[in-house]
Amino acid sequence: MRICLVRPALLILLLALFPACENDDHSEPLGGRKIITITTHDIGMITQNTATAGGEIGDTYGTTIQDYGHCWDTAPQPDRTDPHTSFGSITNGTGFFSILTDLTPATKYYVRAYMLLQDSTSVYGAEKSFTTLGPASVEDLMPGISKVH
Repeated sequence: MRICLVRPALLILLLALFPACENDDHSEPLGGRKIITITTHDIGMITQNTATAGGEIGDTYGTTIQDYGHCWDTAPQPDRTDPHTSFGSITNGTGFFSILTDLTPATKYYVRAYMLLQDSTSVYGAEKSFTTLGPASVEDLMPGISKVH
């Protein structure tokens, strides 16, 4: 009988120490405003002059995003004043894909997804970097063929 009383008492103690959360939404900071998240995905399909980038905008909670896309540059922390893609406005979260063009061979680039909010604030995702491919040699293009001297 003592064991039966200890278990309910232990359960009550645990519930008192670890109360259930009323709101599990981790994107709601103090003040009740929702945070809209933007993510920069990995860079892929890298060539001498192009690359692809993915991105994702989380729940917008009905807020209009004026513009979104990717920006890139050879210096860290690229922003919308640098080369960028532009997909226009949306009112709900979405995944998106950009083709980065006019890149220089054998050059390191930095990329960030961005979104432009209604109040003209730019918000950026994490920065990713990559290096474009260098110029192809004759051996790269035609394996087994050697240079003539």
